[in-house]
Amino acid sequence: MSARAVYTALFGAYESLNEDQASADGVDFLCFTDNPELTSDRWRVVVVEPVFPLDPHRSQRRLKIVGHPALDAYEQTLYIDNTVSLTGDVHGLFDEFLGSADMAMAKHSFRANVALEFAAVWRDGLDDPHRVMEQWDHYATSWPEILEGPVLWGGMIARRRGEAVTSLGHTWFEHVLRYSRRDQLSAPVALALHPEVDVAMRDWDNQSSAWHRWPVEVERNHAMRSGGAAMRVPLDLKPILETHDRLQLLERESARALGELNAMKSSASWRLTAPLRRVRAWRRRTTQ
Repeated sequence: MSARAVYTALFGAYESLNEDQASADGVDFLCFTDNPELTSDRWRVVVVEPVFPLDPHRSQRRLKIVGHPALDAYEQTLYIDNTVSLTGDVHGLFDEFLGSADMAMAKHSFRANVALEFAAVWRDGLDDPHRVMEQWDHYATSWPEILEGPVLWGGMIARRRGEAVTSLGHTWFEHVLRYSRRDQLSAPVALALHPEVDVAMRDWDNQSSAWHRWPVEVERNHAMRSGGAAMRVPLDLKPILETHDRLQLLERESARALGELNAMKSSASWRLTAPLRRVRAWRRRTTQ
């Protein structure tokens, strides 16, 4: 049996299986699914009963976060979302991403901290507002420092087999059951509650590396997707969203203005009128 495995989980007949994966000798590819009709040339399909038949999201999250007994045969595993394609040497990915750590995840490339991720979930209506609001309140009370810490991208999770890593997974999934199904909201808390696990937080571009790309297009049956309800942004998160949006707007406007200024300064007319501008500035100073 191989010491390494890559796995994914596909539930609810929402997406077609992503077959675009690099091959690797000695690495097994397993797809856990509730679809008995699913076949694949790339993956070994493992049909499982969903733990929550009417909740494909959390059924999928359990496989993603806790794993499956079939994975106990492997020393190292790599979970990938279905929209992630492995493009390079898979053994090299394990070596670089997991390294000597017990577990590895990449930092989120587009969100600076957990507070902003909460705000984005609210704004975009990605989950039940009451669950998310309660989670925010509980975390702000019990672990306020985590809200200012990094968000972890859940598209790839590498693990080394061990009891401590398994325990961390159970804690993480308990938070997904209790609060939002958006597992990136609860991952930092689960990690903080298990300091005995050596977790590598990699500064990897979420969209592309020497070993992967994301997101890739897959066929989707939107009629099968159970989306979150529309959400009202709580008042205490509005300043975060508004400030973040204003900063992004100012950064874009500043970059545009700087580009225009540089173009103006490089023009012939700007250089020729430089003496006039200096005289004008001198006159202003002397008349004040």
